[in-house]
Amino acid sequence: RKVLGSHVTQKGSLVEDDFLRFDFSNQKGLTSEEILEIEKQVNSQILANLNTSTKIMPVKDAIEAGAMALFGEKYGDEVRVIAMGKENYSVELCGGTHINQTGDIGLFKLVGETAVASGIRRIEALTGIKALEYFNTRENIISALQGKLKTSAEELNNRVQKLMDEKRDSEKEISDLKRKLALASNSGGAGGENEVEEINGIKFITKKLDGIDAKDLREIVNEYKKKYTSSVVIIVSENEGKGSLVVGVTDDITSKISAVEIIKKISSEMGGKGGGGRPDYAQGGVTSTEGFDKAIELVKTHAR
Repeated sequence: RKVLGSHVTQKGSLVEDDFLRFDFSNQKGLTSEEILEIEKQVNSQILANLNTSTKIMPVKDAIEAGAMALFGEKYGDEVRVIAMGKENYSVELCGGTHINQTGDIGLFKLVGETAVASGIRRIEALTGIKALEYFNTRENIISALQGKLKTSAEELNNRVQKLMDEKRDSEKEISDLKRKLALASNSGGAGGENEVEEINGIKFITKKLDGIDAKDLREIVNEYKKKYTSSVVIIVSENEGKGSLVVGVTDDITSKISAVEIIKKISSEMGGKGGGGRPDYAQGGVTSTEGFDKAIELVKTHAR
C-alpha cells in the first residue's frame, strides 16, 4: 500500500517459514522499480530488528487503530492484533504465529509476480536461508557466464546484447546468401531456364529447396514474379523438420488462376493441411517435400 497506493487490499495469502505468497488487488503488474522499492522497504524493517507487538482487543477498536482486516472475513468480538516495524509499519488482525523481532526474518526477496484473476495480482517471495540460496544460485550462474563470455559482471548485459546483435546479423546474412543461391542455381534451381515451362501462355516456375524458411520463400517468389510475366511460381522447402509450400501468381493472370486454389491442390496431394492467402500469393505447410514433383505434374496437366 505504501508503494502502490491505498486501493490495495489483501485477497489471500500463504505464509511459511521461508516462503510466502500474497494476493492483492491491483489493476496492473508491478514494475521493476516498484518491486525494488517493496524489497527495499521490507528489508529496511527487517534490518531494524524491532520487537513485534501482540495485543488482544475488541475488533472495532483494532480497526479504528489502523489494523488491516480482510474483506469478507468474519471476526469474533475480540481479535489478535500484530504490529511490527518502525512506527507500526504493519498492523494486522491475525491469529497466526509470528516472529519476536523483525530481524528473525533475515532477508526478503521477491521472486515472482503474476496475475491470478482480473484485477488480482500475486507476489511470491523467499526469506531467510532460502532467499540467500536464491542469491547464491544466481551468483553462480553469473560467474559461469562471466567465464564463458570472458567479461565482468558489470559488462555481462552489454556482452550478451552484442552477441545477440551479431547472431541476428549473421542469420540475416545467411538468409540473404541462401536466397541468392536459390535464385542463381541452374541445376533444377531458381533462375535456370530448365525450370520454366510454358503452358498455354502461362509460365510455370517450380523449385524444391532445402533450409529456406517461409519468409525467405516469399521473397524468392516475388523475385520470380518480377522476372517472369504471366507466371505461376511454386516452391517447396524443408527447414528444421518442417515443410513450407508457397505459390505466387503474377497480377496479370489472377483473374484466371488463383494461388489459393493451386496450393490447396498441391497440399492435398502432399498430405498437407491446405493453405491460405490471396489470389496472387498463398502459403501452407506440408509434412515433407516428398510428392512435390507428382503434385506439380498434376497441376500442369490440369493447366494443359
